[in-house]
Amino acid sequence: MIKEKLIQELKDVDGSEYYPVFSKKRFIVKKIGEGYLLALPDNQEVTINETMMEGLEYCNGNNSFEEIVDKLFKNYDAPRNLIKNDLILTFYDAWGSGILTWKKGKNIYQNIYLHTVDDELQYMVLEPGKVHNMFMKQEKSEIYSALYKRNVKFASSKIEEAANKKGTLYCEMVKSGKTVSMLGFTPILNYLDNGRVKYYSIDYIYIDLDAGVTKSEFDAFCQWGVSFENDINKNYVFELIVDNVEMDSMLQQVGFTKVGAVGHDFYYSKQIRKVGGL
Repeated sequence: MIKEKLIQELKDVDGSEYYPVFSKKRFIVKKIGEGYLLALPDNQEVTINETMMEGLEYCNGNNSFEEIVDKLFKNYDAPRNLIKNDLILTFYDAWGSGILTWKKGKNIYQNIYLHTVDDELQYMVLEPGKVHNMFMKQEKSEIYSALYKRNVKFASSKIEEAANKKGTLYCEMVKSGKTVSMLGFTPILNYLDNGRVKYYSIDYIYIDLDAGVTKSEFDAFCQWGVSFENDINKNYVFELIVDNVEMDSMLQQVGFTKVGAVGHDFYYSKQIRKVGGL
């Protein structure tokens, strides 16, 4: 979801004001076949091709994003727009993994993953490399994992795998500088109602009811999340299975409907109508 929107939104953006920084000294870089393996301090590994590795080498804080695209365009027999699109995705993954930073904190992706509603309320997409840290900040709260049907500790490797292989998107809602809701939701493939409705499984959910999150605020947050879908669907259904009856009041407060039960499992759903999007 996020990658299609990145290309759609940034393909015509002038990247001359954004200066990426890659510090090779912080990582172990190994040549493997026609690509490179980067070993990160937290034991994660990232594989990139030779062209993109060269792109990272140019990230010294002195070359702008557009200048790096131009350098690669001169060195390789490929259309400039294709090189730029590849660089948009590679740098996004590199930044999310902690490989890449940005000079003076000016980030080319900021307008994509951050949406300011008003002076107090913001929505943002959390890149996988930062999701684990965000969950850990809320470890004393009720963060629910539908995968295990209970509160769990979160493994960064599983979060990364879900984002890269299953299309899981992680979103955060911040009110007055405080995280009041987080969602991790995954599209359920081949589960469509004649192309009119698309379904998602909620993998992780956190709602701070003490912060006064209302149904309308949560609806708007979910609508923004599904706006990253690059398709013609307008109706989306979030599904959640829980075995904790204490979550019932929380879920109903933000508009979930209990649709059934099997044994100790309770099934909830919530329909969202997409507003805007691609």
